[in-house]
Amino acid sequence: MKPKIAFILVMIVTIACGASEVPQVDLDYTPLFDRFMSEATREEASDAATAELRTRLPEFRMSWANEGPKLLKAAMDLTDRPFKFAETRAALVVSRVPSLSHPLIISMPEFLRAVRGDRAQPDEIFVDAVFHEILHRYIADILGQRETILLKKYSAETIVVRNHLHLFALQEQAYEELGMNDVFERAVAAEKQLKGATAFARAREIVKIEGASAFVSELKKTGKPNP
Repeated sequence: MKPKIAFILVMIVTIACGASEVPQVDLDYTPLFDRFMSEATREEASDAATAELRTRLPEFRMSWANEGPKLLKAAMDLTDRPFKFAETRAALVVSRVPSLSHPLIISMPEFLRAVRGDRAQPDEIFVDAVFHEILHRYIADILGQRETILLKKYSAETIVVRNHLHLFALQEQAYEELGMNDVFERAVAAEKQLKGATAFARAREIVKIEGASAFVSELKKTGKPNP
């Protein structure tokens, strides 16, 4: 098949599937970042962990391709707000650094058997980690510097708690919309092993008190012109 014809067919399939509505997320290993972090922390990433990540990169990419776009589409449908970016690239790193939303960095040690052995988190939790960080940017683009009614109500909470209120609500409803409640429950359980577990638990508690739909409704309304 000629390259031009193949390109046209890919574009037709992409449009037909609605994939153009959500950002294209590319996943790459970034050895340069790992080298910088090793120098800064004086803790080198193990050769075994690096080799495993390189070997399993196609697996992680496939896991995201299978589930990630559906989660992003569900989030967008719930808020009725478009993404303000068409593509992004996630740097997967072996260094023990926090995952970040912008630039998009995903800390990989918890998913690697070379680091955690049998306790390595499954691919569905990796997908959730990427989803989580993209939601941070998506929600920040919607809210900007606005203080919603619910953010004002919980103004005494820590910034980590407040930054996860709308995110956890939208995450919960996206999984529910897709009938993936079991995956959501496992993702919440995996949070308990993370550094911010206490703040995450508090944010989840608040979402439960107010109801996830209350926070999602704020995202749907914020920034839209009055009818």
